[in-house]
Amino acid sequence: MLSMTGFGSQRQELDNGVLQIQISAVNHRHCQVSVRSDFRDLSIDERIKKACRKQIKRGSVSVNVQWQAAGSDSLPLDQLKQCYQQLKALADELEAPAPRLESLASWVQRYQSTDEENNFEMIESCLQGALEALQDMRRVEGQQMAAVFKDLHKNLSEICTNMSSADAARVDTYRERLIERVSSVLEDKTIDEKDLIKEVAVYADRIDISEEIARLHSHLEQLEKLFASEKDECGKRLEFLLQECGREVNTVGSKAHDAALSQLVVDAKSVLEQMREQAANIL
Repeated sequence: MLSMTGFGSQRQELDNGVLQIQISAVNHRHCQVSVRSDFRDLSIDERIKKACRKQIKRGSVSVNVQWQAAGSDSLPLDQLKQCYQQLKALADELEAPAPRLESLASWVQRYQSTDEENNFEMIESCLQGALEALQDMRRVEGQQMAAVFKDLHKNLSEICTNMSSADAARVDTYRERLIERVSSVLEDKTIDEKDLIKEVAVYADRIDISEEIARLHSHLEQLEKLFASEKDECGKRLEFLLQECGREVNTVGSKAHDAALSQLVVDAKSVLEQMREQAANIL
């Protein structure tokens, strides 16, 4: 089980500069990758996105690529002058403010040692290191969430068992109340036992939750197997099973007609809501 939340970072010192890549991920129904890079090359951004999607599968992912080129303390004045003149001419043409010399100098010094043709090859190993760190963190968080799920699953199983116990006593309780109400109306008249049995049988059939409880137990068994599996991608199946559990609990609630059973339904819904919140962050 993997969490969709995580962070990974990798730094490499190269002959021509220092490269650092940071990757952060949060939950999302699909895989959405955004890249912020010091390399002004859209093709590199696309290759970074493709590499991330291949490993991450689901989540909203932000990749930050920082590059500090190595260089001498002296600025390439000829290159700086040429760049300034070109940008100044463009600014005059567009009636825009002239470029700031200090900003332009920082930009030229930063990128003078980059080779745009080989940038992706240079950052590929660094990117893989950051992705591995991200996956490691997602795996650790996933294990912690699995432990939480197991505790919540245990609570829900106990509630389900208590529902069965509460259900068993409802028909007898209804029969006693029915006899009391009818007796108070009929006073000294005797109650037809056949009519009483028929009424109780109709009521028992109407409030029967045995099928719902059986399906709920089945879903809980599948959840337990899912927690025990070593599959990384189980979020969608987990959400589906929790949805089905919620469906059965709602049906039980509609048939409750009993304070004790109604309270158990409320407790079950509370546990399911906690599980759904956790499941939203599972890969």
